[in-house]
Amino acid sequence: MPGDLSSATFLLVAAASGETVAMAATRLGGGLLVIVFGSLAAYVGWKFLHRQMFIRKLRIARISAVELKKRMDAGEEIIIVDLRQSLDFEAVPSTIPGALLMSPDELDEHHDAIPRDREVILYCT
Repeated sequence: MPGDLSSATFLLVAAASGETVAMAATRLGGGLLVIVFGSLAAYVGWKFLHRQMFIRKLRIARISAVELKKRMDAGEEIIIVDLRQSLDFEAVPSTIPGALLMSPDELDEHHDAIPRDREVILYCT
C-alpha cells in the first residue's frame, strides 16, 4: 500500500511539474502496472463478492407453498403476483385466490398496481 501511494503521488507531482503522464509512467515502470492490475483485480473481486451475496439473498428469500398457505390461513395481508407465462397458465389454469395475474413483461409497466404497504410474493414456474 505505501508503494501504491508513493507511485500515485509521484504521478501527481510529475503532472504538476509539466511532465507528461506518459513520461512519468515510463519512469515509474512496473509500479504503474501493479497499481493498474491491482486496482482491476480488487474491482473484479468486489463485484464477485457482491454477486455472491445477492445470489445468497435470493435463495433465502424463497417461500414454500405450504408456508404460503399457512400465512394466508393465518390472515396475513400478503400480495401475490402470479407471473406465469400464458402457456404455463393454460397448462394449469388455477390461480391462488386473490393473486394479481400479469406476465413478467407487464411487471415493469404495471408495477404501480402492486401495493407497497404489504409483503409481495412473486409466483412463477
